[in-house]
Amino acid sequence: ISRQVKLFDTGEVLFAIPPELTAFKWYAQKPSYVDYKSMIHHKEVMKKWYERVNFLYGIDLSDRRSGVNLYDKASEHLAEMLQNTPTKLRDAGISHVILPIENKTGLKPLISNEKYGVYFVE
Repeated sequence: ISRQVKLFDTGEVLFAIPPELTAFKWYAQKPSYVDYKSMIHHKEVMKKWYERVNFLYGIDLSDRRSGVNLYDKASEHLAEMLQNTPTKLRDAGISHVILPIENKTGLKPLISNEKYGVYFVE
């Protein structure tokens, strides 16, 4: 999906992506709200990163310790936000969300492949 997004000229955009799309920015050459697997070396940046992960994915330290599947939880939380509270995403500057094509939003993707869809944040 990253290569499709690269060709998808939408002007100024900010993507919310599932945490497993670690190479998104490399292939798409588009910005993302947070990189789940960022290499963070400064305390000040770590706090902001953690706040963004918690906001976008609904994940916190207790989830990590509990053994819950973080990728599934993140995608479900992101889909719920897109469907139920898109203004929170828009207020954070997010214009598009990428979700597994098998999601429960009932929304039609702008573009998709066999695994992921790109959705506009209304």
